[in-house]
Parts: sequence; structure tokens; C-alpha cells
Amino acid sequence: MSTLTYFIRVYSPFTPIPFILVSISVSSWWNVVNNALSDLGHPSNSVGAIIFNLGLVLGGYLMAIQSVLISKYVKLLESSLISMIGLSLILVGTINESFGYTHFVVSVILFTVLATYITYSMIAYRIPWLAAGLIISTLLWYTHLTLNIPKGAALPELVSIIITYVTYITCTFQKVR
Repeated sequence: MSTLTYFIRVYSPFTPIPFILVSISVSSWWNVVNNALSDLGHPSNSVGAIIFNLGLVLGGYLMAIQSVLISKYVKLLESSLISMIGLSLILVGTINESFGYTHFVVSVILFTVLATYITYSMIAYRIPWLAAGLIISTLLWYTHLTLNIPKGAALPELVSIIITYVTYITCTFQKVR
């Protein structure tokens, strides 16, 4: 694996994090319990929205590039899922909150692809404890979508993202068994 491929493989999934954190820091109105992460990307948030959406698009672009660069090192399904995560991030950053229902649809696609990636990794890499994270994430989404607990989607989003990162870190440099 070349140095560039290694660098992109290691860092591309984490690219959005500093952008999200900066967007949160310039958005004093935002609250982890009452808002969704995507609220940070609404154009009414001005500077925070530009930063947030740029981070998602840049991170998604790097993930899509990564999927091509690693295609000879991993199974096709894994590379395809990483590509779909990247493309979904680009969609969420481009079709922001101001697009209403369409944004909701692309967000559902993103979080469904993340859950699919976790499921694939759990099976392909034989890591059964990933099921616990997937169950926790699913229960959080269920309570949010059916009971409106928590009011905002940020907590289920963050848990899903953290579980995906744990999965990614755990599986990135292992060979599929």
C-alpha cells in the first residue's frame, strides 16, 4: 500500500470531525439533545453551515477516493460500502437541511449504509461484539423516531458515527477471514 493510500485510508473517515466541531463552536444555539447534526448545515447558520457542509463533502470525497485506492486490498463489498458512505456524506453535505424531506431521505440512506457497513464488518471480520453497538444504535434510532426521545437526532447520529468509527478502526488493517 502506497504512502498516499495509507494516509487517505487512515485519515479520510475522520476528516469531517474538525469541521463539525468548529461548526458547533460557532453555533451557540445548537444543542446535542434538541438538534440534529444536520441542523448545523442549514444555510441560516451562515458560517457554521459552510464549515459543516464543507467537512461532510470533503470527507465524503476522500472516502470515495479511498474506496478506489483500497479496492485491490479488500473485498469488493467492503470497498463498495466505503464508497457508498463517501457518496452519502457528499449528498448530506450538498442536500442540506433547507431541502426538507429530500435531506431526510439522504440522511436515512447515510445511516442505513453505516449500519450495513457495521453488519458487514461484524460478519466478514468475525467480530461479534460489534452487534452490541449495532443494537444500541438501532434502539436509539427507534426511540427517537417513534417516541421523539431524544427530541433531536444528534444523539442517535453520534452513537451511530462512533460505532462506525470503532468498527472502522478495528477492521481497517485486518484481513478478512
